[in-house]
Amino acid sequence: MTDLTIASPFVNQWMRCILPLSCLLGIVNSFVLSPSERERSIRQNIPSRDYSTMSRPMDMVEVDLSVHLLMVSQLNTRKEILSTIGRVKTKWNDPALTWYPMQHHNVTFVLLERKYLWSPEIIIDNAAGEVKPIGDSRREDIVRLEYTGTVHWDVSINFHTYCDIDVTFYPFDTQRCTLDFGEWSYTNKEINFTTVAKGLELGPYKGNGEWDVLGTFAYPKKVGTELQYTQLHFGLVLKRRPLYYIMNIIVPLVLISILCVISFLIPLDAGERVTYSIIVLLSLAVLLSVISGDMPSTSKHISVLDVYLVTVMIIGTVTCMTTIGILRLYHRNDHEFPIPVWLQKFVSSFSPLLSRGSSSIVSQHSSPEHMTETGWTRPHVAEDLHGQIECWGEDTIGSDYHSRRRSESRVFQTTRMGVRRKKSMKQENSREGGQTRRPDSWKGVARAVDRFCFRLTLFIVILTNLMMMIVLGAFS
Repeated sequence: MTDLTIASPFVNQWMRCILPLSCLLGIVNSFVLSPSERERSIRQNIPSRDYSTMSRPMDMVEVDLSVHLLMVSQLNTRKEILSTIGRVKTKWNDPALTWYPMQHHNVTFVLLERKYLWSPEIIIDNAAGEVKPIGDSRREDIVRLEYTGTVHWDVSINFHTYCDIDVTFYPFDTQRCTLDFGEWSYTNKEINFTTVAKGLELGPYKGNGEWDVLGTFAYPKKVGTELQYTQLHFGLVLKRRPLYYIMNIIVPLVLISILCVISFLIPLDAGERVTYSIIVLLSLAVLLSVISGDMPSTSKHISVLDVYLVTVMIIGTVTCMTTIGILRLYHRNDHEFPIPVWLQKFVSSFSPLLSRGSSSIVSQHSSPEHMTETGWTRPHVAEDLHGQIECWGEDTIGSDYHSRRRSESRVFQTTRMGVRRKKSMKQENSREGGQTRRPDSWKGVARAVDRFCFRLTLFIVILTNLMMMIVLGAFS
């Protein structure tokens, strides 16, 4: 006992001297030795010989995962595939891979190939194509190992994932796409995926010419019935930039719909009416093929623009068919094919709607023969007007009248005769109880139907365009 008590002060003094010297020697070696020489001892001892890359480090491994979005390459709305470029960062702790930096030349981390360590098999569940774990298939990608046992594994990936496309309000649509990460080798009781991020990291993101990123989101989800697995869903909200589609699709569509109405303004005597209507219809067919090329081959969602285009095509088709029918009526022979009574009543039923448009035409012509040529007559109106004009001429044979008549212009005479005609027509209407005019020739029937179809088509086209703009504008 006396020897130990005598030696203990000497041992304490020796330890006090050796420890500072060893620390000083370690610090000197850390500056003198190269990084590869300093890390050599760690690579030789970690991982140990009894370490297995097939066994997870702990009974419950917490894997933190985050995704940094670099670029949105393309969103193929027809195939419903989202192509993005990003970087997946994962982190977990392995207690078997720790060391003391003071014993290894103050080395706090090393870079190792992933094949020497255990790592989770992360799979993108909604991948468009071959479903395989991320990273190098030979596990030769590099991981960062810290002295605390924390493993950092970063992988850059070109993602191709499925995305459910909703084109209801195309081209003012907004899409929600997700990247689904999961591990199907271990259940959620063995590996738990977590994330501290609230969505995709957009720090290094570069913009896209067609889509704007409105926001991102992230949430975990448990899947499975008997054995439950953890999934992490990282999503982004994309809004289409509509300027290109407005200039190249919507504006031409509205202009072509107006051209459908203008076809009724071509004179019936001209032979280009049918050709014009067919050209407008073919133009709509070309636009339909262009728009259908961007639409997904599915019936889950129907675009408002597609419905509008089909409506305009129906209007164009009906316009073409109506034009052919009107031309057939216009060129019918009155002597071979007399006008049926029911057709005269039908045309005369909507003729008051066209009276404003035809009153100026009636007032421009003073002879009763012109009314017969245009196909519109009223019982006894022509004879009554002719008699009134003759009486008016006989009563005004005096010299004062002749001198005044010579000074009047022809336009003034035509206006006075038009006023007299309107008065006589009103008197005739009051005598006959408001009897409406009836066409007595096929040309008159064709002109009446033509004016009615023009106004009806104009109303339908304006209403269709307003409804389309209101619906698309409300969700723009």
